[in-house]
Amino acid sequence: MSSEVFELKVPLVNERPALSANQRLHWRRKAELVAMVRDSVAWRAREAHIGAREHIVVRLHFAPQDKRRRDASNLMPTHKAAVDGLVVAGVVRDDTSRWVTELMPVLHAADGGARRMWLEVRSLPRMSAEELAWIDEDHHHKLNADAATWTEEDR
Repeated sequence: MSSEVFELKVPLVNERPALSANQRLHWRRKAELVAMVRDSVAWRAREAHIGAREHIVVRLHFAPQDKRRRDASNLMPTHKAAVDGLVVAGVVRDDTSRWVTELMPVLHAADGGARRMWLEVRSLPRMSAEELAWIDEDHHHKLNADAATWTEEDR
């Protein structure tokens, strides 16, 4: 099976990304927006019949209408909620690096068209048992390396 690419529409709120790293929202409003993005992406993933995958690569895209300066990393909260939607839809088992490779969001140049946001989901070809074991081993090594750098205060 070759690589497949799916584009799933991500909702905007008042013509803006639903969640931004710069927002200071009440916890309840933030939870509502997270649920909206997560559920919308889950629904669109089911509509697209993506199905269960062993590993995917995801990237959020935002095409604004104006030429204001923007920071791509501010889109990460929306990106996270969208990836959670893929887990809810059963596309992958979990959103850890074992199942998902997350790429930095992309800000497209304003083209005068309507604002839009979408999640690009790239399904990788089926991996061999050896490749899956290597990913598991690498992920296990990373977890152990992270734990080794903790201080007593972290524990």
